[in-house]
Amino acid sequence: MNTVLSSRRTQRGAVRIGWWLLALMMLAVVGIFAAAWVTMLEGPQSLIQVVVNGEELHFKPTGPLPPAHQVVLAGIGGLLALGTVAVVLVALPLALLAAAAVLVVVLLAGVGLPLAAVAVVLGLLLSPLWLLGWALWRALRPPRSIAA
Repeated sequence: MNTVLSSRRTQRGAVRIGWWLLALMMLAVVGIFAAAWVTMLEGPQSLIQVVVNGEELHFKPTGPLPPAHQVVLAGIGGLLALGTVAVVLVALPLALLAAAAVLVVVLLAGVGLPLAAVAVVLGLLLSPLWLLGWALWRALRPPRSIAA
């Protein structure tokens, strides 16, 4: 009964942590969106400026972007940032897990396998069953007779 209650509390704690993480992710998205919006408002008027033979080429209209376009660009930047965060949240732990798995396999093959073989051999040689069998054999065998 006690383990059931503790497992339910653990599940509730995990759900609470999940909600907090979701809230933090949403707050991060809003913050990224706001930062992108401010950057678009405060940023330079031309994103790319190339000078060819003294003539400037602008790859953006000379005036500021309409507010709707700024919102779209800020949203795209926020989604790209959120995607990057999601990739980091998934890819980084998987890479660390893969590296740890490779390390465990290498250590097991290089050090653990010979140690396991030695442990098995010592376990068989020093087994109490061998000692018990030898003691029973000594106790149950007929006594040696002395030739006269």
